[in-house]
Amino acid sequence: MIPWNNLPISLEDIEHIEIIRGPDTAVYASNALQAVINIQTASPYEYKGASMKLTRGMNDIQDGFLRYAGRLGNMDYMVSASRKSDGGYEDVYDSHHNDVLSFLGEVPLAEGDIQLQAGFAKGINQFDPPVPRLQGPPHEFPETNNYQTLRWNHLFNPNNELTATLSHNHFTYADKSYIN
Repeated sequence: MIPWNNLPISLEDIEHIEIIRGPDTAVYASNALQAVINIQTASPYEYKGASMKLTRGMNDIQDGFLRYAGRLGNMDYMVSASRKSDGGYEDVYDSHHNDVLSFLGEVPLAEGDIQLQAGFAKGINQFDPPVPRLQGPPHEFPETNNYQTLRWNHLFNPNNELTATLSHNHFTYADKSYIN
């Protein structure tokens, strides 16, 4: 299960999304059997300075986004924070909100670069369980998602490069009434 509503990355930070199918998915780890959804974020040097976005709408929709990108020494960095929330449908206990904090740092080297990326997301969801799969009254449950990635890239020449990536991802879905 992928928690699409609680990804630890703000939609505004996504540059493009690739869908990769076939034998090339083996590069992405042993669990990438059928396909890979590769979400590419924008580079910090593309968004120098601060940006902000606020949205408000029906059903208590309140979304906010804040990003700052700059340079510290020879490292380009970008810090983003966002919140998405809505009140759900009328007469249904289904509101939610998600908070996201992410960091991206890139250090260029003579023949490549080092990239550090980390993100954290926490969502609170209200849920009215349908019978008979779930038991009990309407309730709230939190879900958290965080990741850290360290990537090193060495460019030998325009046709040959080597990339090494170390990643960690952790997801917690704390709905204790869910019957698997």
